Amino acid sequence: MMRPQLNAEEAAKFDKNEVLGKEKDKPRPRRYICYHVGASKSGEKRFSTLQSAFDAAIWEAREEAIHVSIFLEDGNHEGPAILPKIDGLTIALNGDNPEACIFASNIHARVTGKEYFDRFGFLFNDSPPEVKEIFHEIISCNQIGTGNSSVLRIALPDTKLSGFTIENTYNCDRTQDYPPEPGALRNEKGQWSDETHQAVALMLENADASKCYNLRLSSYQDTLYLQQAPCCVKAAYYFSNCLIEGDIDFIFGPATGYFDKCEVRTLGGRSQNSWVTAASTSINNSYGFVFKDCRFTNDGRGACANSRFKLGRQWFSGVRLTPYKTMQETSFICRLGDENRFSKSTGYVTQQTLFSVGRCVILESHIGNHIDSIAPWDDWKGSEFLADGTFSHRSWSPWFRPVQFRVSDIHKNLIDWCDYKRLNFKKTYEEVLIGEFQNQP
Repeated sequence: MMRPQLNAEEAAKFDKNEVLGKEKDKPRPRRYICYHVGASKSGEKRFSTLQSAFDAAIWEAREEAIHVSIFLEDGNHEGPAILPKIDGLTIALNGDNPEACIFASNIHARVTGKEYFDRFGFLFNDSPPEVKEIFHEIISCNQIGTGNSSVLRIALPDTKLSGFTIENTYNCDRTQDYPPEPGALRNEKGQWSDETHQAVALMLENADASKCYNLRLSSYQDTLYLQQAPCCVKAAYYFSNCLIEGDIDFIFGPATGYFDKCEVRTLGGRSQNSWVTAASTSINNSYGFVFKDCRFTNDGRGACANSRFKLGRQWFSGVRLTPYKTMQETSFICRLGDENRFSKSTGYVTQQTLFSVGRCVILESHIGNHIDSIAPWDDWKGSEFLADGTFSHRSWSPWFRPVQFRVSDIHKNLIDWCDYKRLNFKKTYEEVLIGEFQNQP
């Protein structure tokens, strides 16, 4: 089954209200406050940076429950900014026009903690302890990693964002796809020449019930990170009329996201391979990414014309060795364990990692001709096109997992594994992991 089609009854289960759930009644804030962020110096509640506005809101929320509306004036605003979870605080962050209001920064996963401090430390000088705790975690890293590369990081539930652009301007040429070569160099912009180019624009982190309207989210690899920690009961996010663009796994993560009438644009000028999504939804979560009435478009550059880009692949974070085998058997032994580890010929995989099954459903949407029309869903770490355009028939990777459309595929692929019975699946075989539905008139 190369294109996993759903019937109308199955598609109906992915209604917006089912996916996002009923919102809980929330206590009304005692005060409503309006802030402005921009170059103008007039006004009592005006700030020069978005982070300073976040900081002021956090300090004020210590006194009483408040709702703060922050208006981003037209122009270029310097990131990054961090908004942690704060009791008694809700925030709406609004701009007038995504074309004229830009919140941007150049950050990637290989930035060192010292580099991050040197470049952005001034933004956090007067931040409250909740922000400084996150900032100090970042600057203590040898390399900051994917999540910390975000231009805007939101961990506050029920946050509303609308009417502006969030852009990570980091761009690497991807001179090779894999593996990173020893002694990899940086170009004149300080960008690495090997494969690790994660550069997040927006990360929503356990920020349940957050909503995004009329945003432009732009980067290349890992543009939008929908994060949900294993200890978080629910993190579901709503996107309406947004433009999200990138090239490698540019909508990814374990949380739930409902995309309503959004444009999802593939940028084709950098890489021979492109995957729109890389969901890592837990099998215990009923919903991952749902796209309804969306348009999957492209910018017409590079390999877009080859019609071989993919809608997605199922990511399982932290894996070092999997029990999945390709046609070529290997001598490596993978066992179920309490950590992900690989050494010599033996490795271990956790149940949590294996249960990151990656759910994604596309409903009544336009899919452009840059997407492979026969096999739009891909294996994780399977065969790929190299930087020169030639195809690599990778016979096996320690991280390999075939695309799995339903829970029954997991059983089929792992039933001969020595630790299969220890997995104790509690999901029905026909439960959907990946599916498409087009309502026929």
